[in-house]
Amino acid sequence: MIEKILSCGRRGAERAALEVALEAGISPGGWVPADLSAELTVFAGLVEMTGAAFSDCLEKNVAESDGTLIITFGRPSGDSDLARRLSLQHRRQLLHIDAARTDVADAAELIRSWIEVYRIRALHVTGTDAKHAEDLYAAAVHMLVFVVEAMQRQIPHPARRVYPLAPASRPCTLEQAVQRLAGEMALRDKAAIANAGPDDVQRRLAPLIDSVVTRLGLTTGNEALMESCRFARRTPQMNPEEAAYFILRSLWRSLRATHSIRVVK
Repeated sequence: MIEKILSCGRRGAERAALEVALEAGISPGGWVPADLSAELTVFAGLVEMTGAAFSDCLEKNVAESDGTLIITFGRPSGDSDLARRLSLQHRRQLLHIDAARTDVADAAELIRSWIEVYRIRALHVTGTDAKHAEDLYAAAVHMLVFVVEAMQRQIPHPARRVYPLAPASRPCTLEQAVQRLAGEMALRDKAAIANAGPDDVQRRLAPLIDSVVTRLGLTTGNEALMESCRFARRTPQMNPEEAAYFILRSLWRSLRATHSIRVVK
């Protein structure tokens, strides 16, 4: 089983790897360039390499891992190809996944088998795409969630897992969060929440808290939304679960005004 996931933390597969590690309870780690360290403070275990080039961080992560997983769209190029060459140089295990040509489930099964066959405990993940960073992030998240859940045997249907939104797609305000959640809900679910009375609303909303925390990135760097919730609730402190419940309460109040109808059968 994977014990640690290393990454340089750039947008794309690298950031996806750190966020999946954090959500799954796996230790995140790795050497990161100084210009990224400020936005990666949520990931304990990362080490800033002051004054070093990105290639130096990449080489340290390759050398300190059991194997490197490269996720790209198309053939590895630039830094991804450098990671390939460094893996060969340091005699580390190497696997490349072309996310543009490989089904998510098939890719996840290949990654899982590779990890088990070569007994990968410290996994280094890399892969960036300047033009399609958010799409690569989303593809990598889906693959890695499948892998982790298959190895941890947590739930029987990984495809039903709630996936975090890509950083650029995350709502930054309470109003945006309510609109986003409402837009993703089926009519039946909206009606069920809207028709919950004041005495029943907590029971209705409590099971949704964890999924909202994950979906909106409340534990993985969405400080703008956390601050918006603190401001709206007029409190200086609020943890991610409290913020998620506050967002859900706001959603309930919004739906009561628009969807107070009978539950659709």
